[in-house]
Amino acid sequence: VEMKDYVRSILDSVDSGLATLDVRGRLVTANAAFPRILDLPKSPSTSSIREVLIPIPDDSFIESFEGMVLKSSADFQADPNILAKNRKVRTLHRYELPLHSLGNEHRILQLRVHPLISGDSLLGTVLVIDDLTSLKQIERRMFETEKWVSLGRLAASVAHEIRNPLVAIRSLVEMIGEEVTGELVNHVKVVLGEVHRLNSVVEQLLQVSKPEKTEFREASIEEILDELLLLIRHEAVRQKVTIKKVGPGLKIIAKIDPEKIKQAFLNIILNGIQAMPNGGTITILLRESQFPLEGNGGIVQNSRNGTKKWVVVEFIDEGDGIAPENLSRIFDPFFTTKPRGTGLGLAISKKIVDIHNGLITIDSQKGIGTCVRISLPCDLH
Repeated sequence: VEMKDYVRSILDSVDSGLATLDVRGRLVTANAAFPRILDLPKSPSTSSIREVLIPIPDDSFIESFEGMVLKSSADFQADPNILAKNRKVRTLHRYELPLHSLGNEHRILQLRVHPLISGDSLLGTVLVIDDLTSLKQIERRMFETEKWVSLGRLAASVAHEIRNPLVAIRSLVEMIGEEVTGELVNHVKVVLGEVHRLNSVVEQLLQVSKPEKTEFREASIEEILDELLLLIRHEAVRQKVTIKKVGPGLKIIAKIDPEKIKQAFLNIILNGIQAMPNGGTITILLRESQFPLEGNGGIVQNSRNGTKKWVVVEFIDEGDGIAPENLSRIFDPFFTTKPRGTGLGLAISKKIVDIHNGLITIDSQKGIGTCVRISLPCDLH
């Protein structure tokens, strides 16, 4: 009995979820982490794996999990060499699968299935479950950082090569403009307009290439939005776009770089205005949350610096929406579907949000509109 309790203590001390199944696929044992990782309301009893998983409000997860376990078990039983004494590596099946658990929290779990062997007998399978959500977030951030470093070097080189000739072109065209008359005056204006547009692209490239120097201080998210709406008012009126802010009166204070956050918000609002060439409405929804929110309002695991309070700002337009095949690339630098777009606005916004340990996601339906959602860690007062 003492040895049994000792083994149980060891298993319950492990962070990974551990469980054993017999050859019929029925649960035999499980450690304390197994139900915790799966968000099961209590320790599972001896039953089939499907019965164990029934409390999980994610049918696709249950189907995938059960299918993976049963397939692995069948493969083990069909392997004539599974019990070979001279096998250096035991058969192992490894899977990754998403879980939408209680509270609509989105996580990534890894499932490893091992054969359970004793002497000359295959007794069943051993399941090992780990929560990879935090690791995946770190990997994604490392990838984004490396991408921006490489892009920054390229952008700086290209921008400087373009900027000097642009200055010369603009100066010469301005001189020519002082000497021409008639229709040529309009031609000069067109050239100067295009030079100005190209110079704007160069400025954006330089912004991408600059090392980020952030000046964090406590600031009101609502005040930033109010300043921004004042700044953008004339452009919105010119484009026949109405901007509504919902959720005023929330005194949400966050430790941020106000100018950078303002730039991130501005890029998104300008995108929304450009998405409605015939006018429309942009709704800005400001609210508080205990979790960062991702696509369709789903919750992501709250693992970023232990933050428990978040501000969520949603920018909802009535434009044509984004095609499903483009959604996965929407934050890629230089990706754009606009004839005169640079593809840097959303990329810069995402970079700014990442610097603030926040989350930016997009929901969009073709022909209906787009919602850009930003979640930032904050203090709520």
